Amino acid sequence: MASVLETTSALAPTIAQRCAADLGDPIEWIKPEHYRDSLALCVIDSIQSTRSHYTSVKNVLARYSDFRSDQGADATHDGVVDLLRSFDRIGGPDAWADGIGNRKPTSTNAGAPLKSAAIQQVARILLDAEIEHAADLRSTDTLAAIEAAWTATPGQRSGLTWSYLLMLTGAAVPGHDRLVARYLARALDVAPKELQPDDADALLDGVAGQCGFARIEFEYALWRFESGRQVVRDPVAAPDKSQSPSSSPSVSR
Repeated sequence: MASVLETTSALAPTIAQRCAADLGDPIEWIKPEHYRDSLALCVIDSIQSTRSHYTSVKNVLARYSDFRSDQGADATHDGVVDLLRSFDRIGGPDAWADGIGNRKPTSTNAGAPLKSAAIQQVARILLDAEIEHAADLRSTDTLAAIEAAWTATPGQRSGLTWSYLLMLTGAAVPGHDRLVARYLARALDVAPKELQPDDADALLDGVAGQCGFARIEFEYALWRFESGRQVVRDPVAAPDKSQSPSSSPSVSR
């Protein structure tokens, strides 16, 4: 295949057409949350997101944020030390699951540990690698070693949660995400190994530019689709018009 760098303008419409069918209305895409500098929130999001409705994930994130707010702290600045301390204060993974997280396991295997236990374990892996904050993850040259330890954690072998963490924190190298590259390669009917990272990066820029997408939101939507996650927001229920204004209950202010 000729270098995509040389043919982006010709290939971008093919990708755009495929995306329109797969990703739905861009206005309704689930947007990446704005806490890329909170490694704690990014870790929680990445682990909790597997086999979960995104509303459930957001509820866990909200409870952690409320927990930190009650301590006079802002969770959007938390690192993994803060996250690990939350386990100590609450009483370990079981209590953390009941108070902040949920009782969902890391996999469907019998006896699989809770996701809360995996959150604690990967937080320790990051800290052992001297990664306390998201900025540390973005600047480290030891990603491969950290990934090996992360994917050895129960329920994380596929690497999806690791890939998601890199995307959430902005640590992913543009064009290098395996899921996004796999989607692009399939849309072009080529083997993923034939699509070089620089070519994938150029394609993402080309399609985002042609379609008027924000690049980070476009890549995030692709990642969610390819990982089997929800891409568009749940529809907002229409208001119940069966009650007349006079019969509607009053709301105290």
